[in-house]
Amino acid sequence: MEDSKGEVVSAGLRLDWANDGSYLVFRRLRQDVCKFHHFLNEKAAYLNTDPRKVSAKLIGRWPSGAPTVRTPEADAPCLGDNDDANNDFEFNGDDPPENHFFKNDVVPPFADATGLRCPFIAHTRKTYPRNDKTPGGGGPGPEEIERSEVTTQTHRLLRRGIPYGPVSPSTPNNPLPDRNFVDRGLHFLAYQTSIEDQFEFVTKLWVNNPDFSKEAAIGHESEGKLTLGHDPIIGQSKNNKPNGDRTREFFIHLEDDQGKPRTKKLTAPEDWVIPTGGGYFFAPSISALKDVLTK
Repeated sequence: MEDSKGEVVSAGLRLDWANDGSYLVFRRLRQDVCKFHHFLNEKAAYLNTDPRKVSAKLIGRWPSGAPTVRTPEADAPCLGDNDDANNDFEFNGDDPPENHFFKNDVVPPFADATGLRCPFIAHTRKTYPRNDKTPGGGGPGPEEIERSEVTTQTHRLLRRGIPYGPVSPSTPNNPLPDRNFVDRGLHFLAYQTSIEDQFEFVTKLWVNNPDFSKEAAIGHESEGKLTLGHDPIIGQSKNNKPNGDRTREFFIHLEDDQGKPRTKKLTAPEDWVIPTGGGYFFAPSISALKDVLTK
């Protein structure tokens, strides 16, 4: 019926039930919470920092939802609770002249072209690069940022996550394994007009691509290296096989005792989020359900 581009193939027939419909992607993602927390705890000890800070750098947000672009060194629940403020930021732009890279709860919000507050590998930055330079920008030039953001908007998803399974007793500061195996995780659902140009594009060319976005990272190297890598949360290595090498590598940035950036490369030997099922579906519109499919 459909060609994955979002267009209905009707073979000359008018399909009223498909008007204004959307494509739905469903994924069942099992989460090994203790394994993730153990990784955070281990790397935090190595970096001499708090495990929750390592987590925030990998995700791009603190547990409250506060973005690290605005509050890179400490959580800010009041910011996280404000749906307008916690989404009021961009990535590309000039840093302020005082170079307070790690100033918390900045108003107005900083930009973060350097990737110091929200690393280029952070889950929120990999899955939605906002106004970062991307391959869609068409290369260097005065309109590269604008072109990049315009093309980024064409790949956005309307998505929601629905947790399943019991809450884990584990915490980043105190990783605790379950006595017996517990199946827990997230049901991921995303609506779009094109599975190919939205969900599959984001997954293949952004999330699982360790070189994305090279265009944004060029000029902000650390010791001559681009601070890129896989999405540490849902990204999968190129050796995506049951018994293959699951190792992923990525860079994060923290504040040193002089208030200056320090960049560290981290290696994750295992996956914490494991896809266990899913599918592609067509979702009729509300009007189609009311006016066509229920008559």
